[in-house]
Amino acid sequence: MELFEHINENTSPLFLMTLLDEGKYMPDSLLRKLDGKKVNSMQAYIVAKTLVWCGVKLYIENNQAAFDWLRHTAPICWQYFVPVNFTEIELDESVDELLGIHIGITMNDIRKRFTSQTEVFTYLCRWLNSSISLEKPRKWRDYCWLAKFLTICNLQLSYKPDISDFRIEAKIPDDLDEMADVLLGLKLAGYDSTTYNHLEENFVKQFRIQNNILEFDICNNEVNCLTFLDYFTAGEQYGKEDGDIMNRINMRHIDLLRKAFPNLDVYHSEIIKDDILKELDLSFEKHISRINLPLEEMKEPRIMMMHLYEKSYVLPSRKAYCDQLISFRKLFADVIKEYWQGIDEIHRVDKAHNVKMDLACKNVCDKILNVNIELPASEINRFGLGYEKRKEEKDDGKSSKDNLKELNSLYLHYSSSLIVFFRQCYLPSQGFINDKQRMTILLLEAQGTMKKLQSLFHQVFDDYVDVIEIKQLDERESQQMLCLIVVYQCLAQNKPYMSCRQLLKQIKPMKLTTCQTDDTSDKNIENLSTAIVDTVDDIEQLRNMQLKNIYSRCSHLDDLSTQIVDKYLKRYDEAIHSHFAI
Repeated sequence: MELFEHINENTSPLFLMTLLDEGKYMPDSLLRKLDGKKVNSMQAYIVAKTLVWCGVKLYIENNQAAFDWLRHTAPICWQYFVPVNFTEIELDESVDELLGIHIGITMNDIRKRFTSQTEVFTYLCRWLNSSISLEKPRKWRDYCWLAKFLTICNLQLSYKPDISDFRIEAKIPDDLDEMADVLLGLKLAGYDSTTYNHLEENFVKQFRIQNNILEFDICNNEVNCLTFLDYFTAGEQYGKEDGDIMNRINMRHIDLLRKAFPNLDVYHSEIIKDDILKELDLSFEKHISRINLPLEEMKEPRIMMMHLYEKSYVLPSRKAYCDQLISFRKLFADVIKEYWQGIDEIHRVDKAHNVKMDLACKNVCDKILNVNIELPASEINRFGLGYEKRKEEKDDGKSSKDNLKELNSLYLHYSSSLIVFFRQCYLPSQGFINDKQRMTILLLEAQGTMKKLQSLFHQVFDDYVDVIEIKQLDERESQQMLCLIVVYQCLAQNKPYMSCRQLLKQIKPMKLTTCQTDDTSDKNIENLSTAIVDTVDDIEQLRNMQLKNIYSRCSHLDDLSTQIVDKYLKRYDEAIHSHFAI
């Protein structure tokens, strides 16, 4: 079967990447195969993404020694120092300030060891320069593929296919994400506004209708939208995850606008701050400049590069990962004990610093110098595009055995919080720093993450370990962490010296407080619309209150805004009718 017949049957770039990965094609031979071939939009996208992947592999091969040097020089944070950045964010100065000062290297030092990041687009550039013959799109799906292709080509290069009498003739659906993707591709390629005017108008109309946008305006290269919260569907639409639902709504709006209007300078989304929520500390407004809001496509080559390089050295199996994670957990339990005993001694002798604490601080920091751990190679997609799913995982939910990525993230969070605490809390020969509140927060964060880590560890690795041994490790970790917190708190609050045993006896009656607080927080995060309606005795009062807020914030409503409000209020009327019918 011909290569392009294969591609027509496989709509994912992974098929073509597999052929290259297995050696059936080399990048040069693939380019020769493509020479003179007429391709459709889907084929163009698959080839373009594959050629970027080939460029990423080429960059890693040409910089293998530099990658290895960087990983050994900055083992915990080497990913942040890789001098590859296709976004508009200027990273050098911030990375130098945050991390470089602790490691003794700068981004400028590192960049000298690496070749130019333009190598990533070497093969794609060669293909685009070979006079591609691109079929004219006909169906809406063709325009979506074309847009994805154009986006890849125009993030770092400049490419506009020569298609005669090009305009969107297909029926446009009401899918906001698809419309935004097509607008992004066409605008990045530099097409005239007559090509996409109708699509842009339809996007704005559907964007307003589907998201209750009362005001929408583009002025001075800035887009602004004002919406009100749909209490009836907000919880269903934006989920019940931890976090601020207002922030998720605003970011959803801004992400769509960033793609649909990629050349603007500022994106602004605001939710009417009504009488019900005005006292809550929520993000009713989001204001982000373009340079601080990179597109996912801008970040993808770098992410792909991290995954591909990690696969060259990370642990070979889950069992090896499990064993190393256990050893690191035991190490942290040991150093936590050593550190709190040093604090206890200083408090007992009532000194700002002493030799024992100086030595404990040095020993602890030396032992945790390199406690970085990576996912096993078997978990990393061989193409660098993400993480493999276990076969038993279902599409409609997470498998309890496939949470390795989340487990790894918890460990990194746990270890990072403790590392910062150990390195900053006490300075040898000087004493404890004054920022005691921040140090306490670090410990509490580490404690909370540790509990999640322990729970998830059992889900993922109980088949690999002695369960009794791990439960004993859980108890030891929890005990040592609690000792560190109470001993440090006693010192930080300038309380009279008490032994750790005495302090623990005092807090036993209060041990349920944290659990009760966590339960309350979880309940508060549940479906916001239901929670609010349940707290308002009279639904009609809520209706009138919301209407008042809309008109007080918007002195003028256009026809579309009026339709949106009327549709929303009708739902209130139906809810009121249903309420009295019960």
